[in-house]
Amino acid sequence: MAESRIYVVADGERARLYRRREERPGYDMIEEIASPVAGKPSRALLTERPGRSFDSMGGQRHAMEPRTNPKTDAKHAFMRDIAKQLGGMVKKGGAAELVLVAPPRMLGTLRDALDARSAKAVRATLGKDLSKLPARELYAALSAIRIRKPLG
Repeated sequence: MAESRIYVVADGERARLYRRREERPGYDMIEEIASPVAGKPSRALLTERPGRSFDSMGGQRHAMEPRTNPKTDAKHAFMRDIAKQLGGMVKKGGAAELVLVAPPRMLGTLRDALDARSAKAVRATLGKDLSKLPARELYAALSAIRIRKPLG
């Protein structure tokens, strides 16, 4: 596979990988990856019923709230999986440069999960959710991203 720049447009539930077309304007989607838990409600992600606790005053019991949101945890795990896949692409030479586009929190998780080689391949990031834009608007937004030159 020829080396090229991969544009990663992701949210917490899916990621689409694009390459800029050489023969005509626009981008070609080269892969779409969906989270296995995309679209499931938080309650479906819990493995068991929440624990129960007594009130501090009296003998009444109530369910305890989980410390974290299972849906948010699943989204962050999905971003870490995407980072691993991008690492494999960079290692195999399928991507010389990466441009990452995701909502700010997901972008942070994605960047933090990249291995050193993949992190060096990142030429630009955009902390916005562009995943639901129509193709024409998405392509215009991707074209407007300023690409950094490689160091060295």
